[in-house]
Amino acid sequence: MTESERPRHLALDFGGRRIGVAVSDPIGDGVAPLTVIERRNDQQAADEIVRLIDEYHIRVCVAGLPLHMDGDAGEQVQKTRSFIGRVRKARPDVRYEYWDERLSSFEADEWMRARGIKSARQKALRDQLAAAVILEEYLSAHPRTDG
Repeated sequence: MTESERPRHLALDFGGRRIGVAVSDPIGDGVAPLTVIERRNDQQAADEIVRLIDEYHIRVCVAGLPLHMDGDAGEQVQKTRSFIGRVRKARPDVRYEYWDERLSSFEADEWMRARGIKSARQKALRDQLAAAVILEEYLSAHPRTDG
């Protein structure tokens, strides 16, 4: 197996119209914002995620769980779980995990402000960076043990 074929992790940050996507590097210790999926409908968005799962040899898909600040699960949590169920049907061999995404968008905004990224570009980057925050936190909490 070449390095580019090593299994990776994919993270998803769900929004109303967009899904931010980030991916781990082949070694599993670095994270990069990847893309934003403009969601026209759930099937189209799920198909695009399945394509990314195949292209990047994803073994774990981490979905940000949009909990309320008090930790309660709202309507958006159920929508996220339902959407992941659609992806899981297409790629059942991938492990699906949920990760608390509270403050991931805030952290993405802080990162952009600290680097002077202009507000016109922030909207395009925010969802990808939020997905990267989710994946970084997940990987920090689940260090690799397979070398």
